Amino acid sequence: MSGPSTTPVTCFCIADGGSTIIAGTHSGVFVGGSGSWIPVNRNLTSPLVAAIATNGTDIFIGTVDGAVYSSASSNWNTITPNSGISEISSVAAIQGNLYVGTDGAFWKSSDKGAHWTQPVAPDPTGTVTGIAGIEPNVFAIDNGVYLTHDDGTTWANVSTGLPTNVLTLTATSTQIFAGTNDGVYLSTNNGTSWTPINNGMTGLSVTSVATEGVNLYAATQANGVYFSGDNGADWQTANTALPTMKINTLAIAGLTLIVATDADGVWQRPLSQFVAVKNSVSDPTQPSVEVSLSPNPTHGMITVRSGKENISRILVRNLLGREVADVFVSNLPDCTLDLPKVPAGLYLATVITSNSVVSKKLILQ
Repeated sequence: MSGPSTTPVTCFCIADGGSTIIAGTHSGVFVGGSGSWIPVNRNLTSPLVAAIATNGTDIFIGTVDGAVYSSASSNWNTITPNSGISEISSVAAIQGNLYVGTDGAFWKSSDKGAHWTQPVAPDPTGTVTGIAGIEPNVFAIDNGVYLTHDDGTTWANVSTGLPTNVLTLTATSTQIFAGTNDGVYLSTNNGTSWTPINNGMTGLSVTSVATEGVNLYAATQANGVYFSGDNGADWQTANTALPTMKINTLAIAGLTLIVATDADGVWQRPLSQFVAVKNSVSDPTQPSVEVSLSPNPTHGMITVRSGKENISRILVRNLLGREVADVFVSNLPDCTLDLPKVPAGLYLATVITSNSVVSKKLILQ
């Protein structure tokens, strides 16, 4: 574990090519990335950070108290669009423009907050809780999902096919992902249509989605972290060693996935440790390899053997897809797995070798 551990972490942004992590919390802003965290709160009078964004060397935050701040060094400067704002709900920096969402309003600045314009809000009766996109396409969550091509002058409702409660948006150059209370949805046509991509996902309240090519990472409110290696066609849990299943947000920092918890600080895991496993007993596209589990049934201690290929990793999941063990092996033909604290029941042990992925039923007594 690393990072502020005594206060809820609400949001992340990544700077310096992934080497620096900026965390917004209920106790201000912390900067980390080298194993330690430093509070950077000089001139920050509103410590309840709700949203954060970065553009080059500039960092922007919005607070629950209705303030927007910017910093390019160790000092914060107030750049709030309007003194009458009660709460900042979202902040996004998209290709040189800074956007801020509030209760019933949508704000834009093209000069880092020195001057603001107030285009029409997507839904003046709602609250802009999320902003994402790649210019000229900017999406906003506001009683549904809306799209503007002209920086907010006009909006189109692109919510058809989505559930009512959208919690987060993540955009790439060709796709947009919506995290909702009913899982993850994908659009490849700027929101004209949406497709649910939830196979293998039992925890459906998705608070954050991060992408790296076809690799997707999703944070949930009650089921931890999910990973997909095929753009959402299949998901699996990735929760080994996490102290809580309530994840507020996640992000990719260089070659590492970082996750923010509500009361247990910030946790990280190398991206190289995430391996896609199909939700089936075996992967027929891979060469056949003999794998044995002995004894099976077992009371906790088990020997895993592969006759032809060295083993690199073993994952054990329950029938709901939740990960209960994730063991990395130094490319050996056999290894011993000890599961003394795993409850009795039926599990799926997935053995990953250099060329194969094989899953076997495992019975713990």
